[in-house]
Amino acid sequence: MQWSWRKGSSSGDSSKHNLGGHARSARIARWLLILPLLMLMAVCPSQGHTQTRPIRGPFTFMYVKSGGFAGIYEELLVDSLTQQLRFRDREGRTQSGRVTRAEVGALRDALNDANFLSLRGPFECGSCADQFEFDGTLRSLQGSNSVHWEDFSDAPPTLFRVNALLDQWIRDRFVR
Repeated sequence: MQWSWRKGSSSGDSSKHNLGGHARSARIARWLLILPLLMLMAVCPSQGHTQTRPIRGPFTFMYVKSGGFAGIYEELLVDSLTQQLRFRDREGRTQSGRVTRAEVGALRDALNDANFLSLRGPFECGSCADQFEFDGTLRSLQGSNSVHWEDFSDAPPTLFRVNALLDQWIRDRFVR
C-alpha cells in the first residue's frame, strides 16, 4: 500500500511515501535552530559597530583629568539644565561658573560625535608613563555611562575632542 501526499488516499504503488510530516518536522527544526541566532544578531551589535544613542534633553557630565608628570587633578561638573559649572582642583578648592547655551550645545555635539552613551572602555595605554587619565560620566534621560581613557590610548579621536573642549573651559574660567 502506498501513502500519497494527500491524507487518507492510498494506492498500490509502494515506491512513493508520505514525507509531508517528516518534511514539516525538518523545516520546524531548522527554524528552531535559526531563530535564536537571528534574535541574538538583532539584540547584540557586532564588535565593530555600536548603536548610536544621541543625548536629548538635559544632562550632567562629570569630567576628571588626573596624572601627568606634575600629578594634577581637575574635576569639572557640567549641568546643562542650569548651565552651571563646578570645578574642583587638586587641593580641593571649588569654584563655580556658567556656560552659554551654545557651549552646552557644543558639548552635547562632541559627546554625540563620540557616541559617549554607547562607548565601552577602558581605553588604556599599557606602556605609557606620566600620561593624563580621563574619566567621564554622563547622565541623561537616555541613560548613563562612564568611560575611562588615557593619553596615547586607542580611544576614539572624537573622545579626545571632548576633553579638548572641557580643558579649554577649565583654562578660560578657572585656571589662570
